[in-house]
Amino acid sequence: MKLSMPKKSASTQIAMKAIITLVLLITLNPIHCFCNNNDSKPYSVKVAENNVTMPSGGVITSQYDDSPSGANVSKIVDNIIKTKFITHHTKFYILWTGDLNRTVNTYSITSADDAPEKDPKSWTLSGSEDNLEWTLLDKQENQSFEKRGENKEYDFENNTPYKYYKLDVETNNGDATTQIAEWSLHINWKDIDDLMQYAERHPGIEEVPMRRYFRYKHETTDEDRTWLNDAEKDAPLPNGDNRRLTEFKVNLYPSKEPQYSDVKQYGIDNCAIGAIFASMAYCYPEFIKSIIQDNGDKTYTVSMFDPQGEPLKVSVNSKFLADKDKKIRGTVDMNNKPTWATVLEKAMMKYNYIYKISGNYDLGRIWNEAVLPFFTGSGDSYFFKDGRLSAKDIARVVKVSLDRGKLVIGGFVVAGLPIDGSKTVKGHVYTYMYSKDKDSMFFMRNPWGNNPDVGDMRKGILHIPHNCKIYPVIDIFVLEPGIAARKE
Repeated sequence: MKLSMPKKSASTQIAMKAIITLVLLITLNPIHCFCNNNDSKPYSVKVAENNVTMPSGGVITSQYDDSPSGANVSKIVDNIIKTKFITHHTKFYILWTGDLNRTVNTYSITSADDAPEKDPKSWTLSGSEDNLEWTLLDKQENQSFEKRGENKEYDFENNTPYKYYKLDVETNNGDATTQIAEWSLHINWKDIDDLMQYAERHPGIEEVPMRRYFRYKHETTDEDRTWLNDAEKDAPLPNGDNRRLTEFKVNLYPSKEPQYSDVKQYGIDNCAIGAIFASMAYCYPEFIKSIIQDNGDKTYTVSMFDPQGEPLKVSVNSKFLADKDKKIRGTVDMNNKPTWATVLEKAMMKYNYIYKISGNYDLGRIWNEAVLPFFTGSGDSYFFKDGRLSAKDIARVVKVSLDRGKLVIGGFVVAGLPIDGSKTVKGHVYTYMYSKDKDSMFFMRNPWGNNPDVGDMRKGILHIPHNCKIYPVIDIFVLEPGIAARKE
């Protein structure tokens, strides 16, 4: 038996065709669906406490949930320039809700790849304690990014710890879509006053400018000055020392200016000297040039200070410590050649013969705070013992101290911990330096000139990551620059 279906009216057939066409349009072209993007709900992502772009853990929210797959608002805080947040809007907000109230006085925006027309152009940044009342913190108009992946920082005055921060993008540079690679919020600390309760100072006599290691030394006589300023006079090597003084050709400044890469600890136990020399070159290269006089006859006169803080001239020749095979030993450059650092160290050895600051002829194991006063006349210093500070506080001490022109050195109290493709070295002194990448709190430069397991390619630079696990075993010494700061 065959059933016959009733014929559809012409109007019904037209209606069905319209429905099928609409379904196909929505299926094949979802971005053209007949909905209003402005009614799209916000999209939020949880951000971990150990993130490096925001001041705490929290939640990042985009006003619209319209980002393509793999380009939602989480990409704006992932610290990866190659990823990006995309929204099909030119006017929108991004909201940061912190787990804790934090003070912020600087933020950065990084341009994404693709077209510059999609970069944000004008925006405001506001802060709030309750997500109801907002305080305008910064306003930018007609901004442009000259290249892809460019990071622009913006500073503003703010002393209030807010829980909420909102970036309101008003317009972009002409496209229908807006993209941002990274957005970060930070505090640019101006001081470490609240951390000084954790700092320690070695006991010393405050009235003596050179402080702890130079006290109780005899006052400089005319005979001392004459001997120290005679370049032909060398301190005798200790009995039983099979090394000898050998003449070498000196290239004072291989890179035309003193560089930390001119400093390499080689063959003697003098890491404190190497770390502080590298720090001097890093912070005050012109000061180094000002205290070394090239006499033009293979001799050099170094301006120093005696234990009472009075100016002193120490002249040296080009004979430096070497082994029986005439291989130089001491502080040299990366090619094991003598430089300004070798000359300064020779002057220290000669000085030490008279004043006996260290019991060792080649100043091995000289204390961290004892090196700089030879040249700057100031022994002021303080240190933060391992375990006293958090990772972010350590980074803050390094940055603020360097900003203030102080020299920063230190090291690790535990050996063998993995760090930056290498391992920590105990009882060894490093130079602290600014970080040049967003992934690191700061750099620590090894005076050995290597990493030490990675090789020489980075001239001893260790990258110390944010919130790294080794920060409890890091100590920091902050040294006053004395006359070096006044010479610049």
